[in-house]
Amino acid sequence: MLGKNIRKFLKVGVCSVFASMVLGLSVGPAMAEKVLRVAPHASLKNLDPIWTTAYITRNHGYMVYDTLIAMDSNLKPQPQMLEGWEISDDSLTYTFTLREGLAWHDGAPVTSADCIASIQRWGKRDGMGQKLAKFTESWTANNDKTFTLKLNEPYGLVLDSLGKISSNVPFMMPERLAKTDAFEAVPEQIGSDRLCLIRMAIYRASKLPTGRTPTTSRALSLPVMPPAERSSTLTRLSGFIFLIRRLR
Repeated sequence: MLGKNIRKFLKVGVCSVFASMVLGLSVGPAMAEKVLRVAPHASLKNLDPIWTTAYITRNHGYMVYDTLIAMDSNLKPQPQMLEGWEISDDSLTYTFTLREGLAWHDGAPVTSADCIASIQRWGKRDGMGQKLAKFTESWTANNDKTFTLKLNEPYGLVLDSLGKISSNVPFMMPERLAKTDAFEAVPEQIGSDRLCLIRMAIYRASKLPTGRTPTTSRALSLPVMPPAERSSTLTRLSGFIFLIRRLR
């Protein structure tokens, strides 16, 4: 857990600009070796985006984890970690296929079991996830790359639910972490796409239907200061701050 005042910048690998991390929307062309400087609105006190709905944790979550589905600039669901999906004629069965080469920060491959466990944990905390769970008959891992959702009746928001862009976001985690009680915080952060507090991610999001491409190589987070100090400090750093959540 990070302290109330972060006195050191987080120097980490990141694969999408902050707007993409926060909103899950598409971004422009890739830019090599760019630094994103952020003046956050709050201290990062909890790192589990399923355990809490705090926006600062959600924002951090977008830099660590990824989602199966993302929204494009028209807010239409598009494959993200998925290669794609198939829907049965009766709209009761969804078969999802993971993209090739997905791996967690610790080097382990992303599997169907990871995704099912992540979705089920998210579904215990999030309202949209709970609604999806009511229509769910079963989740089944067909193999390491494909898994199936069986509904008890047709539900038109399956893809929109899995592509939800704000708290709680259905982020994917390794199964061993996703098995953590939904009402307890995960003990460590192992993600797949954006930044990791330990090492660079193995998996990169590039040339996806959403338009997301790697745009930033480092993210620097400024310490949270008392309101009286923020204005003068941000003025002194004018030209260096790319995104400010709010001053007070």
